[in-house]
This record gives sequence, structure tokens and C-alpha cells, in this order.
Amino acid sequence: MISTIFKRLGIALATVFGASIFAFILLRKVPGDPARAIAGDAATDDAIAALRKSMGLDDNLFVQYGNYMGSLLRGDFGFSYSTGNSVGSLLAQRLPATIELGLLSVVIAIVAAVLAASIAVYSRRRWPDRFLRIASSLAMGSPPFWIALLALLVLSIQLGIFPGPEGRLSPGMLRPPNVTGMFTVDALLAGQWGTFANASWHLILPATIIALGPFAFLSRLYRNQLRGTLRETFVTVAQSHGLRRFRSTRATWPARAVGTVTGCFAVVRRSPGWKPAGRESFRMAGHRFHDRRRHHPEGLCRGPGGTPFGRHPLRGSQPRLGPHHDRGRSPHPSRSPLMSHTNALPFPSRSIASDGIPGQAPVLSVKGLTTNFDTSSGTVHAVRDVSFDLYKRQRLAIVGESGSGKSALAMSLVGLVPPPGRIVGGSVKLHGTELVGLDDAGISKIRGRDIGLVFQDPMAALDPLKTIGTQFVETIRVHQDVSVKVARRMACELLAEVGVNDPERRIADYPHQYSGGMRQRVLIAMAIANDPAVVIADEPTTALDVTTQAQVLDLLAKICDERGNALVMITHNLGIVEELCDSVNVMYAGRFVESSSTRSLFGTPAHPYSKALLDCVIDPATAKRGALPAIPARPGPFGR
Repeated sequence: MISTIFKRLGIALATVFGASIFAFILLRKVPGDPARAIAGDAATDDAIAALRKSMGLDDNLFVQYGNYMGSLLRGDFGFSYSTGNSVGSLLAQRLPATIELGLLSVVIAIVAAVLAASIAVYSRRRWPDRFLRIASSLAMGSPPFWIALLALLVLSIQLGIFPGPEGRLSPGMLRPPNVTGMFTVDALLAGQWGTFANASWHLILPATIIALGPFAFLSRLYRNQLRGTLRETFVTVAQSHGLRRFRSTRATWPARAVGTVTGCFAVVRRSPGWKPAGRESFRMAGHRFHDRRRHHPEGLCRGPGGTPFGRHPLRGSQPRLGPHHDRGRSPHPSRSPLMSHTNALPFPSRSIASDGIPGQAPVLSVKGLTTNFDTSSGTVHAVRDVSFDLYKRQRLAIVGESGSGKSALAMSLVGLVPPPGRIVGGSVKLHGTELVGLDDAGISKIRGRDIGLVFQDPMAALDPLKTIGTQFVETIRVHQDVSVKVARRMACELLAEVGVNDPERRIADYPHQYSGGMRQRVLIAMAIANDPAVVIADEPTTALDVTTQAQVLDLLAKICDERGNALVMITHNLGIVEELCDSVNVMYAGRFVESSSTRSLFGTPAHPYSKALLDCVIDPATAKRGALPAIPARPGPFGR
């Protein structure tokens, strides 16, 4: 216990010493001569030299540091060389300037936090994000950091880098009229730019030092906010339409910043002891928040769509383990009784992709596509050596249980695999153009123009801050060189085509003014806005009621027939497959175990897993009492 106390005390003293001596050297290297500033421009060189000698400015830096630190132990925090008054008296006498200092430090903290967090999140390299995360954690959890900030501030004031008497300003400058009582603000209001610049120069260094404190907290909070925004469904949808990642999130910056700053006042930090890793406990409204899942109140700010901002600052901070991840478990094909038949059972492939269509080249050709998620617990094989061809007007279904890799396959086709996932092999060719390996700019030109995506949850797929018209116009103009007026007219025509009544009026509405079925119609219209050759529908009816499901499916079938689009329907609903699709790929544990026509699959399934899926469908006319049919569970290598 005693050794721990002395160890922490030693760390604190070393931190204070290192930070204070660094600050002292920094302040001494600030351009300008403190002695000349104190003596005034009219002073002779001899007078300035004498003043420098009395102040010890020509001594060794470490000697000067000792003198300055010694002055901290005398009187009221020592004395300022520029005024001869104690620092405490200076702050009291210069209250307006102190207010200026506080306001400027807040502005610096917010601006610097937004810039640092944005660079950390948007950077293609990992080290900026890692550096910001570690530095802010150490700062927030270490009292020596705050003590060092106090020492920095006192040293900066002692050297006179602070709004001092009139003699510190350049000769000939007139004092602005006393409007607010704050010298810098008055100079700005009076339009005296020289005076404003001079006064601001004396404020900038101590304000920056004070800003380091809130910067450590704000940068971490805003970073987590921005990372959470990038994981929102509507950002992925915007990227699938061809928008770049920055462009799809820039509209949320102001709202996120407001939510972040407001959250600082709503969260009360509770830290009974300092923790070097920066994992503080929080208490808010009488409730304690988990160390690794810190939250501030939901609904601090709400946009036009009613969606709260400033929520879940560490949402998604734990790694996303891909579609197979469930409580730390992952599929392991070698342990599955069903997957043992995958390579051993010789069943004929009866897919349209294998046999081909005479005289027609495939629109989309996938060969050996493999996608992995590298986690701290091991590698999750989400997509394993998948191959298929897709032809014009073909309706291909990909079916399987939840976690079989269907959505991971869809995201792999358009290069939207979320971290830590990555495509490790295979080929995806669209009209002969290789998509695997394209940079962000190249693949963004493909998304939305040649491949359209319809996502599963329409309630989260539209940006709550933008009207339907704004999002629609962005989707069109990112691929077509048309004016806003023309794009808006095209959007109205598409909305009318998918069954939205009075599109000229509804296009100005926000997403929250649409029902779930109407939102899905909007998403379908956006997916076909640029007439893509392939439309991928990732379980588009899962979140909808039965009546709306039928309407959406009929709409998809009608549009693909009229426009000649190839359709990839990802679903676990075999009824949808039987009614809508003409060919099926059955997916299990990341790979296709059977490919055939729809009629063949439902009539004579060749693989045990396909048969097990069909057996799980209950026919009310022939149902018997007893246990429901089930597919055996699949133990994973990560856990039990």
C-alpha cells in the first residue's frame, strides 16, 4: 500500500516537473523580449540590459526555471514580472480579460477537438486514432495532467503573456470605446484590427494551455460520436448510392458538435481515484454507468426527424465480429454435422450461373470470393470461396439462416465490408470490370450507378437530418451531370413510379413523416434512380408487416421486369423465394452448399441443409403436435 502511494506520488511529481519545464522553455522561446516589453519602446539598450540582468533572463534556462518555480512558493502564486503584482491580484484586477481568456479557451478547445477527432476518424492510417485515444485517456484519468496545466498557466502569466497594462500595446494604438469591458472584444467591435491582433497574441498562449483540459475530454467524446455516426445505417446507405464517406456524414457535424458540447454539461464525472488508463466511472441522475460503455443522455438535441444526437459516445467501441459473432462464438464447419457433407456429398449443380444462358454474358460474375473478420479471438470466415454468375433479368435468391454470411456477401460485392472485415481473395466482375481492389473513389462510381442496394431496416436507412428530396437529389447528381431542378423532377417521377402519392409535396418531407412501408418504397426508388444493372435487396421486407411485404415484393418484381434489372434477393423466407425468384443459392457457414432452380430446390433438394431448411417450414394442414423441426446447433471455437 505504502509503496503504491509513493509510486503514484513519484509519477505525479515527475509529470509536473516534465510538463512545467517543457512549458517554461516553450514560453521563453516565444518571439519577443520580455524586458523590452516591460521597459517600453522608449527605453535605452542599457536600461533593457539592466532589466534583463535583474530578471535573470541571461542565466542558464535551468537556473531561470528554478527562480521562476521558487517564486511560485512565495506570496499569492508569485509575482508577474510585467506588472509587479501577484498573479491572484492580476486576475482579480483584470476580470474582463480573464473572461476573454476563458471564452477563447473554450473556442480553441471545441475547434481543436473537432479537427483532431475528424482527422483521427477519417484518416486511412490507424496511428492518429490510436494516439488520440491513448493521449485523451491518460489526460482524463491522471491528476498530474491537471496539476501540470495549472503550472503552465501560472508560468505563462508570470512571463507576462497576458493582457497587461497599456504599455504592452504598440505605441499609437487608441484604446477602443468601453462597450463590453473586455479589451479584445471592444477592439474587435471598434474595428481596430491592430489593437485586436496585439491583444489576441497575448491571450492565445494561456488560452491554449487552459483549452488542453476540455480538449482532452471533447476530442475523445466527439471521436466516439463521429465513429458512431459512421456506423449508422443511413451512412452505409448513402455510401451504397455512391457518396463518399466524408460527404455522407458532413451534414451531421453541426448537430453532433452541439450534442457533444451539451453532453459535457449533462455528464458529471465521478472519479474517486485516478486510473491511468482513463476508464472513469460516471454517475448521472443517480445511476452508475459501466466503465466501458459510457453514455450521456439520449435526446440532448433532436433533429427534424426526431432522432437524438449526442447518444452513446462509445457505441460500437468494441470490435464488430461480423455476421457470425454471437456472444463470443463463431461457426466452425469442421464441428458441424451438416457441413461434413459439403465437400463429401457429390450433388449436381443446377444453377443458371453454372449452365449459363446461351448467347448472353453475365452481368455480374463472382469467382472464389472470400471475406474474413480478423478479431482478437480468431478469424471469422464470413464468406468462403463463393462463386456465381448473374444474368440480365435474372432473379437470384440467396437463402440461409441468420449468420450464414448473406449480408456479408452483399457488402463484399460493393466493397462496404465494415472493419475488421476484409476481402482476402476472389474476384467480382461487373460487365467485365474487376471490383475487388478498387480504391474508394473507383468503387464509389460503381455503387448506385451500376449496383443498387435496398437495405433491411427502412426506419434507420434514411438520414433524419435531411428531407427525402435532398437525399434523392444527392443520389442522382453524384452520378449524373444534371441541375438540382432536373434531379428533383426525376426524383418526383421515381417516387410516383413506386407508389408515393403526391410526390411533389411529399418530397419535401423528412423521413419521420413516412411510414415504414413508404420509406422502403423511397429506398427502392433511390436504388433504381441511376438505372443500375444489378439490384441487391438485403431482406427488404423483414421489418415490415405482411401486407406491406407483399406490396414491396410486387413492386420489386414489377420494376425489375420493366427495367430489365438483375435482382439478387437475400432472405431467409422460403415463401418469398418460391414466389419471386427463378434460381436459388443456399448458403451455410459462409459458402454455397447448393445452387439450383427454384423448382428443383423445392421439389428435390440435394443437400441435407437445404432439406433441413424446407422441413422447418410448417404446413398448417399437415402439422402435428410435438416439437417443432429444428436444425442442430453449431458450436464455435471461441467459447464453449
